[in-house]
Amino acid sequence: MRVWWKFRGTIGGALVAGLLSGGACPALAQSTTGTNFALTPHMARYALIKTVESGGDILRAAGELRGDMRESCAGWQQSQRRVLTIVQAGGQRLSLVKEFEAAEGSDRNSFAFTEITTLDGRGIDRRTGNAYRFPGGAVIVDLTEPAAESFDLPTGSVLLFPHLDRILRRATAGSTIDRSLVFDGTLSEALDVVSEIEPSVPLEIFSQTARELLQRGIVWPVKQLGFRLPGVDSGGSGREPLYRFDMKLHETGIAVELEIDLIDFALRGDLIEGRLLPRAVC
Repeated sequence: MRVWWKFRGTIGGALVAGLLSGGACPALAQSTTGTNFALTPHMARYALIKTVESGGDILRAAGELRGDMRESCAGWQQSQRRVLTIVQAGGQRLSLVKEFEAAEGSDRNSFAFTEITTLDGRGIDRRTGNAYRFPGGAVIVDLTEPAAESFDLPTGSVLLFPHLDRILRRATAGSTIDRSLVFDGTLSEALDVVSEIEPSVPLEIFSQTARELLQRGIVWPVKQLGFRLPGVDSGGSGREPLYRFDMKLHETGIAVELEIDLIDFALRGDLIEGRLLPRAVC
C-alpha cells in the first residue's frame, strides 16, 4: 500500500505520544507565557476515519490509534499502536498495523526504538536501534534491524523525547513557530519538522466527549509539516512534505482532535479516551 509507507513517523512527535503539562492553567486563559510546563505521563486513544474529500483510489479507511507516554526513573517510554483497515476502489481490503516503542536512556541524550509493521497479519517490516546525542550536538544512530548499520545525522538534530518537550514549551511561551531537525526512529534520517502554533482557544468549543474527558483548559491549534532534507532522495517530490499533521493540543498535552494528511488521503482522529498516568517516584 504505497500511500501509507510515505508516512512512517510517530505522528510528528508531540502528536499522540504526548506533551503534557505539569503546571496548572486557568480554564479560559489565553496566554501561558512564563508558566513552567513539562512532560507528564498520559494515554490517549482515537477513532480514525478517512475524510470524505480525500482518497483517490481509496474508498474507505478506518481504525484506531493509541499512544502512551510513561515515566520511569530511567527516563521516558513511549508506545504507539495504529490499526487501519483500508478499502481500495477495486474492492481490495487491507489490514495494516504499526506498533512503535521507544525508551529514553537515563542520560536523557539517547533512546532505543522498535517499529513493527504487519499487513494482513504478515510481518513486512521491523526496525530496531539506538540513537545517541553527544555534547556539541553530534548524533549517531546504530540500527540492528533490518540490517546492522551505523550512520551520522546532521549536527544539532533533536531526538524524539526532547522534541516533545520543546514543542510544549514553545506553545506555552507564546511562540508561533518551531523548526527542528528531528530523528524519531522510523526513518534512517532526520526530518526537517516545521510546527506552526496558533493562539490558544478554550476547550469549551470542542466536542462534548473531549470536554467530558478533559474537564477544562485551553487548546493550541498546531500544524506540523515533515520534510526530507535537501540532497536526500525524495522520489522526485522535491520539497513536498512526507506528511502534514494538524492537531488541537490541550494544555495537558492530549490532542483533542487530529488530522493526518498522508498526501494521497487524509485521516481524522477523534479523541475517545484519555487520562493522566502516574509520575515516577524516584
